[in-house]
Amino acid sequence: MVTLGDLPGLEFSGADLERYAELYEKGAECWSRSTMEEWLAGANDIMAKFSDLLDIIKEHMSSKVNLYRSLHTKLADEYNSLEQRTTELRDASQALVRDTGNIGGGLDSNNLSDHPYES
Repeated sequence: MVTLGDLPGLEFSGADLERYAELYEKGAECWSRSTMEEWLAGANDIMAKFSDLLDIIKEHMSSKVNLYRSLHTKLADEYNSLEQRTTELRDASQALVRDTGNIGGGLDSNNLSDHPYES
């Protein structure tokens, strides 16, 4: 079972835990002596706090999604750039082999596939 202390980014000191336990005890005592009207009024307060919490989570998740989208776009752009560079290097390599063969007369420029560096 995962405890709150096991979650990344959530670290509690002993003082924090004591304070939260104390707040819980006070809240439990208060609600145990409340009337139905106080419970109904408290429900609206709890829903407002819960709604605020959901808004914080939504904003956090939106920022993470935007970060992921940006990272994905940058990686796709880099991949395209690398593909273009690979094509340019392959063309330059073929031209170099062709020109070297023409200069030295050692390679037949019509049959470049025999060259060990060609794929």
